[in-house]
Amino acid sequence: MGVHRVTTFRQASRVAADRAYGFSVFTRRAPGLARAVCPWLWPVHMIGVGRQGSGIIISRGASLSLTGERGQRPVWSAFLVGLLAYTLEIGLIITPAVFGLTLAAFPGGYPDLVFAVGWSLAVGWPLLLEMTAMTAALAFNPERLGLTRRRKALVKAGRYALTLDFLVRSPGAAKGAGQRLMTSLTADWRRHNAIVVGYPANKGLIRFYVELGARRDYPRGRGNGKRRMAIDTAPPTETARSR
Repeated sequence: MGVHRVTTFRQASRVAADRAYGFSVFTRRAPGLARAVCPWLWPVHMIGVGRQGSGIIISRGASLSLTGERGQRPVWSAFLVGLLAYTLEIGLIITPAVFGLTLAAFPGGYPDLVFAVGWSLAVGWPLLLEMTAMTAALAFNPERLGLTRRRKALVKAGRYALTLDFLVRSPGAAKGAGQRLMTSLTADWRRHNAIVVGYPANKGLIRFYVELGARRDYPRGRGNGKRRMAIDTAPPTETARSR
């Protein structure tokens, strides 16, 4: 299957491009528009991919990232290029507006202000819309923010715990590429008696999590989670001790 870790700038760039398209709010309803706004989203994802580095596992048709593995190494070249590109992007968006505000202080400067703000919105609307959608998704699904806290609690209880942060299929790849990638990793998880906590983004992924033996994950006495699930590969006795 050709499964390997992200260790080079080229690999990181490809994963960032896949995420920019796959996680866009336009992907399902307007794929063409999603491809058009990808360049605006690429720097943000490049920063994240560079920071995660070897924690990202890729195949020919999909990639996923795990947090909690030992010895994960960032790809600093990707992180720095993403940060530079994002800085330039933000500068391109806000500089005209700042310049317009400066001109508005002078007589007759308001038309320049309108033009400058209009320019900033025209150039930066894809990034603004995507960031708004991302913030809203986190606000309405607070379980996503609790994955790290849950993993740390499991580690404190003596478990080898991982969080599955991102799973994305490459554009044009056959359906099921992400599922096959996850399936290829289960043997390694079983060798370490790992528990992998994730937040499946749609009903199709929930069904696949269940096929791998996942259950809804919530500590006893703290209520039932809506969507957070865990694939626990440990023997039943160890599983009971970790709850």
